[in-house]
Amino acid sequence: MKRFTCILLAILLAAALWLGALSEGAALRSKPVPKAAKALVMAVDDGEESDGDEDSDGEGDEDEGEYEEDEDEDEEDEDEDEDDEGEDEDEGDEDEDDGDGDEDDEDDDEDEGEDEGETDGDEDDLKPTAKPTAKPTAKPTATATARPTAAPTATATAKPTAKPTAKPISLKAQQQAGELKLSVADQTYTGKPLKPAVKVRLSGRKLKLNRDYTVSYKGNRAIGTATATVKGKGKYTGSAKVTFRINPAKVSGLKLKAGNQALTVNWTPQKGVTGYQIEYGLNKTFKGARTVTVKKAAAKSKTIGKLKAGKICYVRIRAYKTVKKTQYWSAWSASKKTKVK
Repeated sequence: MKRFTCILLAILLAAALWLGALSEGAALRSKPVPKAAKALVMAVDDGEESDGDEDSDGEGDEDEGEYEEDEDEDEEDEDEDEDDEGEDEDEGDEDEDDGDGDEDDEDDDEDEGEDEGETDGDEDDLKPTAKPTAKPTAKPTATATARPTAAPTATATAKPTAKPTAKPISLKAQQQAGELKLSVADQTYTGKPLKPAVKVRLSGRKLKLNRDYTVSYKGNRAIGTATATVKGKGKYTGSAKVTFRINPAKVSGLKLKAGNQALTVNWTPQKGVTGYQIEYGLNKTFKGARTVTVKKAAAKSKTIGKLKAGKICYVRIRAYKTVKKTQYWSAWSASKKTKVK
């Protein structure tokens, strides 16, 4: 503040001196600038160059002392100048001095602006500048970069393991090994194709028709031997054969007629046969019975002699047919009995 006050006083003093010089005329223009003003200006310049606050204060005090000495000298010089110059010249020179005064005022204003700027700077220098507290910069939060999701690997779907297919079973091989058993009941001749059921057993297990096998027939109409063929199905392969017999039908129309120690047997003849066989005896179970053969298919009666009179005789008959030296017999007819005379 002292420095600012000194500078302000110096400026005001210089302005007053210059205003007073306007009345002196041209002599004032030639007069050099007062030493006090120069000293003040030099002090200002020295103050700007100085950096420390203590040095600036010291210089201010010295400037004040010089200012006081220069002020006294300036007053004496003014008194002498006022005596020498005439009053008439004062009026002629006032107009010129006014113009010069205006210029000086502008210079003074500029000096005041500079001085004020300097004083402001000095005031700023005097005030301890607070150290700016560095605001802690917030640490940047690392943005989590989304990791690229790995493409889902297609899981290979396990293929269903095919069930091991059971090895096909050959019926023929099983029959040769004795594991396959086929059976068909003998049939009675009817004059029509015969298709008897075939029983099929494999290792004691019964197989089912149309699921495990099918059956076909051959020679199944005439008296003789027919063939049934069993063909595997499903898990069974191959085929196996079985034969069955077609026998003549029973002889019907049996009648007995007793004679003198003899017996006449009558029946209804059959077609497709080779002949007939008659069995007779004294026992209804035909134990120890005798037989007689009629070799004509068209025969319809037979007389049996040399029988014991008064005995009860039991009789039955059957037909037969010879095919390739094989005889196919019909079942026995129902038995009849009569008393021999």
